Order: sequence, then structure tokens, then C-alpha cells
Amino acid sequence: MQTKIVYTLVSDNSDTYLEQALLSVYSLRLHNPQAIVELVVDQFTAMTIVDKREEIKKYITNLIVIEVPSELNKVQRSRYLKTNLRKFIEGDYLFIDCDTVICGKLDEIDNFDGDIGMVADINGKLPLNDNAVIERCHKAGFSNLKEKPYYNSGVIFSRDTEISQELYAEWAKLWHLSNEKGVSFDQPALCQANVNLDLPINELNGVWNCQFKYTNGYKFLKKAKILHYYSNNGAGKRAYAQDRIFEYIKEKGRIDKAVDNIIKHPDTILYSVMTINDDKAFEYFNASPIYLYQNVPMGFLLLKVIANIFIKIHMSFSSLKHAISKRK
Repeated sequence: MQTKIVYTLVSDNSDTYLEQALLSVYSLRLHNPQAIVELVVDQFTAMTIVDKREEIKKYITNLIVIEVPSELNKVQRSRYLKTNLRKFIEGDYLFIDCDTVICGKLDEIDNFDGDIGMVADINGKLPLNDNAVIERCHKAGFSNLKEKPYYNSGVIFSRDTEISQELYAEWAKLWHLSNEKGVSFDQPALCQANVNLDLPINELNGVWNCQFKYTNGYKFLKKAKILHYYSNNGAGKRAYAQDRIFEYIKEKGRIDKAVDNIIKHPDTILYSVMTINDDKAFEYFNASPIYLYQNVPMGFLLLKVIANIFIKIHMSFSSLKHAISKRK
């Protein structure tokens, strides 16, 4: 694989963004052991990658630290790194958001015909027609984007070319203006930058960014190369079991067999874990195991997976408590 893989990360000990990145990079290495992987972080995040948080260094090739304006908050620093990324990386790259799981080999991206490639937002049709998104764009200062191509920025193929550099420069400039108007989302500025430069972005197949929580994305689930589950996209798409998984990884400081098993079954176990909502979780946890096994086998499987994680967490805390009591 000639195209390098790039992630950006802004995180500290109060969140689980690093654990999301660890999950994604771990899954990447399962299928792409020889890939060059670069992790771009701001100066504040770099200071926190110590002790258990250093596990992620086992799976990356290079850690790149960028000085980001200190007045920006955590979300804004993340957008700053993303929109300015082309300035920090040499060579062609495939940028991947941290809230993803890699499902297979990615070497086919080397053959993509274009300078810049992205997947349609929510795996829908490219022309923007969502009134809520149009209103967000208008608030950001971009008022004529209806029916314009609207891409998801979670996966970006970028060749190291003048066209790609120009798009990123325009994107960064427009995001700065958008941020000043109180809209820190990066996709409205991306859409406007693409329009301003006569549409240099080419569409990638949905398998490269399967946004499976949306109806249009489900059809790409079985053949997906990258699953984009959204940790928090501002639209209430968090999953019931999702936080528990990342808190579990945070406590362990690594990916263990229980989480590895989830990753290795992306279109079944992982899909169930990442899409279960509060109502469905209540139904599963209050139904009898026999009913679930006979009528909702995937629910039964999910219950087993989550129970296994909770048991491991309980055992870890019990061992720690026992060790402390012996010292006393």
C-alpha cells in the first residue's frame, strides 16, 4: 500500500477520544500491517500520551505534534488540525476519523482516479437538500449551498497535488470564518470550498465510509472497508453500549480479547453494539435469555458480549480492591 493512513486526535484524560483512535488503529493493523500510519495531535494532547495512553504508539508509524492556537477549545483544535492537515503531511494520504473501525485491506485506494475523494454525507445523494443542514450552512455564512455536493469529511483521500492543497487552504480559511460565527462544524466550510474551486472533489464509493446508523448507509455494511459509527455527530446518534466499551478500553489501557472479538465481527456484533439505543437495550436486558435466543438471536449475542465486558471490568476492580486490602 503506497498511500499512507493519517488520523488526527485531540484528547485528554477527561474523554475517550484516544480510546476511539486506539480501537480504529488496532482494527486497521489487523488488515493492513504494513501501512504507514501517522497520528497528528496538538501540543496539549501530546503531553497526555503517557503511561496507559501510550499503548496507541504500538500501532502507529509516526506521531506528529502541531502547535495549535491555545485560545481554541478542544473541539475547535480538532477542526483546526483536520482542515489544515494537508500542510502537515507529505505524500498521498487517506485521512480517517477516529470514530471508525477498519474492516479490510485498504490498498485499493492507491488506484483512485482523482486528486481528492470523499463519500456523500450520510451515504445519501450528493445534492444538499436537508433543511437543517442548509440552515447550519446559512448560519456559518454560506447561503447558496442547496443542491450543491455535500460530502462527509470522516474519510478523505488526498493526493499531494496543487489542487488538493488549494482545496485545503480554502477549507481552512472558510472554517475559520465559520467558527467565528459560532459554527465549529467543518462540513459546511468544506462544501463551500468545493463550490468556490469548481468542484475538485470526486465521489468515493460508500464502502469507504459506511455511515451505517443511517438508512442509506446500511446497504454498504456487508462490503464496507471502513465503518463510521459516529461517536457524537451532534444529532443524538450515540449508542447505548458505546460509552461502556471505550470506558472499558480506558480502564484496561489496551484492546483485549473481548473487544478484539467485537472488532473481528464488524457487520454483526460491532453493528449491534454501536446501534443499540436505550429502548432496545431495556428490552434486551429485561427479556428472558431463552426468548432472546429463540426470537432475537442478535440481541442474545449482544447481551453475551456486553455481559462479558462487564464481567471483565468487575473482575479487574475486584482484583484491585483485593490487592489494596492485602496491603492494608
